[in-house]
Amino acid sequence: MNENAQISATAATALPTPRQRHQGSHLDGRPNATEAQRAVALTWVSRGIPVVPCGRTDKAAMAAGFGKNASAEQLERFGDVEWVGRAWSTKYARAHVGLLTGRVTQAAPAELGRGLVVIDLDMPKTGADLPTGRWAGCAGGTDVLELLMREAGADWPDTYTVLTPSGGMHLYYRQPEDGPLIGCATGAGGDLENPRPPHIGPMVDVRGIGGYVIAAGSHSAAQGRPYARESPPDLLPQPLPAWLLELLRPAAAPAP
Repeated sequence: MNENAQISATAATALPTPRQRHQGSHLDGRPNATEAQRAVALTWVSRGIPVVPCGRTDKAAMAAGFGKNASAEQLERFGDVEWVGRAWSTKYARAHVGLLTGRVTQAAPAELGRGLVVIDLDMPKTGADLPTGRWAGCAGGTDVLELLMREAGADWPDTYTVLTPSGGMHLYYRQPEDGPLIGCATGAGGDLENPRPPHIGPMVDVRGIGGYVIAAGSHSAAQGRPYARESPPDLLPQPLPAWLLELLRPAAAPAP
């Protein structure tokens, strides 16, 4: 992996890692958290990805109206540069920056298509038992995805990648060009031995239409570290590999 996890994107079409130097700072040299988080939010929304303010410790969304069935009017503010600038300057100053998955605005580059679907590879919770049975030996979501990859006879799916403060990983993909959008699922839900789409397996969450994921560059108050991009600056979210799309999308019903 790239050792420099905070390379700034220079290409016009590249999604950024917007953890930048800021003019304002504390007297001890630390960056001003309000300015830093606002810069992250404005960078992402300027690239066509709507954003929602989230708690810096629990990551819970702090504003409503972006769910799966949200109307265009409800979603409009999350992609509006003026609203975002005010929100992260006043009511939601210092908030985590959540990227709305499965959503894009008119400012989004054509490469993003119908929006994002993010595969969230988690680390086990403190004190939690590691999975058994089919998933025996998997110490995290990365191991689960690698097992599924080997079963499919595929290679590791290179794409826009973010490392999380807890040691997990976010893999960003584009929503499929046709058919239904991929929704959301948690690794703890469904039948863990035989997960049904869009569930994949334990310690793997899926963030699609109606969901969100914390943005690269957003700084965690709980862990004291930022979400940091690991992939090269010119690597955009890629199309879902066929084997992964098959796991995420229910099989089509046979024609009557």
